[in-house]
Amino acid sequence: MTQIIPKWFKQTEIGVIPDEWEALSLWEVSEIKSWKTRPKVEWAYPVYGWNWIMNYANDFNIENETIIIWRVWAYCWCIYKESNNFWLSDNALWLVNNNKSNINYLFYLLIYKDLNKQSIWWAQPLLTQWLLKKLQLPLPPLPQQKSIAEILSSLDDKIELLEKQNKTLENIGQAIFKSWFVDFEGFDNDLVESEMEMIPRGWKVESAENIVNFIRWVEPWSKNYLGSRIKDSLAFIRVWDLLWNQITNFVLKDILKNKICNKNNILISFDWTVWRVAFWLEWWYSTWIRKIESELLNNWFLYFLFNSEWMQNIILKYAKWTTILHAWESIKYMNIIVPDKNNLNKINKKFDNLFSKMLNNKTQIQTLSNLRDSLLPRLMNGKVKV
Repeated sequence: MTQIIPKWFKQTEIGVIPDEWEALSLWEVSEIKSWKTRPKVEWAYPVYGWNWIMNYANDFNIENETIIIWRVWAYCWCIYKESNNFWLSDNALWLVNNNKSNINYLFYLLIYKDLNKQSIWWAQPLLTQWLLKKLQLPLPPLPQQKSIAEILSSLDDKIELLEKQNKTLENIGQAIFKSWFVDFEGFDNDLVESEMEMIPRGWKVESAENIVNFIRWVEPWSKNYLGSRIKDSLAFIRVWDLLWNQITNFVLKDILKNKICNKNNILISFDWTVWRVAFWLEWWYSTWIRKIESELLNNWFLYFLFNSEWMQNIILKYAKWTTILHAWESIKYMNIIVPDKNNLNKINKKFDNLFSKMLNNKTQIQTLSNLRDSLLPRLMNGKVKV
């Protein structure tokens, strides 16, 4: 069947695009490079590498607004835009625009192109400069590129504001949690000995293995990853997403076999970048992450408990290296100080309200993210005029 090309559009090697747009390769509109070594002296500049920020250095090799593209291992094909000075290792690529392109437009365009489909697989996924450079892209005139990027950036700015609000609420909650359940403020004259330390009378020490379930999920494999949200798909949460509180992949619901996490379930990473704790609304998660739940403790208690400094220290202390970092063994060393029901009920309302606000913000974030994800392909193929 002959394709009907709409008025003011044209057929190109990458499909139908507006008349004034061009079909160009990525190497024609940008510069892509990588580096081989990194400074040995630690200081203030982040070093981006195979596991995100590897450490900090006393020097930087990138100083302009730059797109970072991970090319190997778990973060392969993940994209991040950095505006501050940093050092880039050889496990990632940096990309800057030229006079034909806008850096923000390229950032969203690469998200739209779903770099997962451009990678190759051996023992691990790999994304090379050669694969990237030959990638064909739809490129509108510069003023349109800027306008498209501004529309998408405005939604991301709103999302960032809500995330900052949640961070403030989390800091407040963590401070209250520490004062009540770590420092035992208000119980100074009624403490008793326990196998861990002096604790309030009526409270008890329980092993995490006995009162918390650490639930592992099933891996759908990268061949089923989707780079953007489509109908009947769910967010697929990996360690990367816990690290930066953003979603980079989706999976169709029929693959998940009804094993779906729901609103306010808590996740924690026990492999690769360990001890990251987060919650989402409706999602699926990787095998390097565990969902935690307890019949004895509320979700807000678990969230602030596993985000607390002393619990994080336990996880890090007993984590072990193989080819990556594993912290599963740390669970057997976790002891939880459980409050009596009376004191737990006293503070439940305060924390329930705070956690509800965080969930409400998360709902708004998802709504804005869905809007951005629905606009992205329509803006990138010229179906929505700007």
